[in-house]
Amino acid sequence: VISSVSLLNHSIKDEGAAKLAQLIKGTEGVGVEVLNLHGNDIGSSGCAAICEALKGNEIVKDLRISENPIGRNGGYALAEMMEINGSLQRLDCGSCDLTTDNVIAIMSVMRKNELIEKLSIFNIRNFSRQEDLSKHATRMLEFNNTLVELNFDRNGVGDDGAILFSWTLEHKNNTLRHLSLSGNKIGVVGAESLASLLIRHSNLISLNLANNRICDDGAKAFGSALASNKSLRSLNLRNNSLKDSGLVSVALGMQENSTLSELKLWGNEFGQDSCNEFLALVESRFDYFGVKVDFMPFMVKDGGYSIAEQQE
Repeated sequence: VISSVSLLNHSIKDEGAAKLAQLIKGTEGVGVEVLNLHGNDIGSSGCAAICEALKGNEIVKDLRISENPIGRNGGYALAEMMEINGSLQRLDCGSCDLTTDNVIAIMSVMRKNELIEKLSIFNIRNFSRQEDLSKHATRMLEFNNTLVELNFDRNGVGDDGAILFSWTLEHKNNTLRHLSLSGNKIGVVGAESLASLLIRHSNLISLNLANNRICDDGAKAFGSALASNKSLRSLNLRNNSLKDSGLVSVALGMQENSTLSELKLWGNEFGQDSCNEFLALVESRFDYFGVKVDFMPFMVKDGGYSIAEQQE
């Protein structure tokens, strides 16, 4: 029995998707729980065929259709399928040329969905400057009690959107554990709001803010959060225009933290002070508590410090 079908980057296009849909409908498809169609040049008709096959399917739990140009019609087909399907627990549909209307439809279904635990919906074709995508995502989180992981990368989330996520997670949602907002437009104010969430009340286990622009003041807020938060296990602040003072604040926060197990800071501007602070941490607390980092400070011949990327 085949339990997983992975056609990652095989360019099967609409014709291949239609044949795969027939397989899912037929007896040959019985037992397939994972369907990975990432990067296959599947358009709206191919997506519609897959979704039609999944409407009555009670086996497939994991559908990954990201990096396919399914477009607006494909997005509506996904939403319609989600409303009927009784088995799907993970859906990846990022970089699919979806529109704001598609997000509205998918988030509306997600409000009452009690099965999907992981949703990845990033890089939406959004031309609004009013944080519409953030509004619909956070509104969904107010009602949804099942979703554990949300990837909302590259969706134009700014400070107002970050504030919406912070408020919703503090007051309306107790189930989300993993939040990724990488590649957005979150600045100091949004970072301070998310950091305050970690201080006051948070069930988050991982927070990814890589490739934003939180700068030193945002980093200082996270330094304070790390000193008191006991739930977060992973924090990603890569490429955020952090300089020495902000990085030192994060290091000082980590001196008080014994629960974080992964910290990513590469792509920021480490100076002598931050290298010194983190070198001491790497050789002591990080080693003792098993904290994984993506950078490695070291001492150079002249007695100064430098930094290198730490490969996984």
